[in-house]
Amino acid sequence: MSGTYRVLAFWFCVLGGASLGAQRAPTKLSASIVGYVTARQTGDPLGFADATIEDIGIATFANGDGLFRLRGIPPGAVTLRIRRLGFTPVVLHLTLGEGSSDTVRVSLEPLALQLQRVRVSDAICPSRDSESGDTATLAILRQLWDNAERNKLVAHESPFLTRME
Repeated sequence: MSGTYRVLAFWFCVLGGASLGAQRAPTKLSASIVGYVTARQTGDPLGFADATIEDIGIATFANGDGLFRLRGIPPGAVTLRIRRLGFTPVVLHLTLGEGSSDTVRVSLEPLALQLQRVRVSDAICPSRDSESGDTATLAILRQLWDNAERNKLVAHESPFLTRME
């Protein structure tokens, strides 16, 4: 590449970058949302409900009192989704102003599910009294049972302890 082309390329980048910088909109102040999540029937706070704005990838959990805070939200129209296990999710469409802090109160309706009828019957295993049963399968099933009991104990003793490596 000759010296003339290098100089032209340099000035093109400088002037092109300057004009692009001049066309940018001024930075907008981010908004925030503070929310309270309760159960509709009782009014009790719903701790650990999750609040999500999927379009921009911002999410958080409510604390034990049902309070959550979302910060750093670009101003404009957003869709806020609140949900908790056992309750029907709620979707709110909000318009946030620059630097605003909006407060929302959300009441979640308990999710009522009616399951189909289940029929239980008893059948005797043909080789249940036999000494020649499949001991390997029984040993594997016993290990599965023991592991399930250990997991239940760990979940009970330290329900929210996680470790990332």
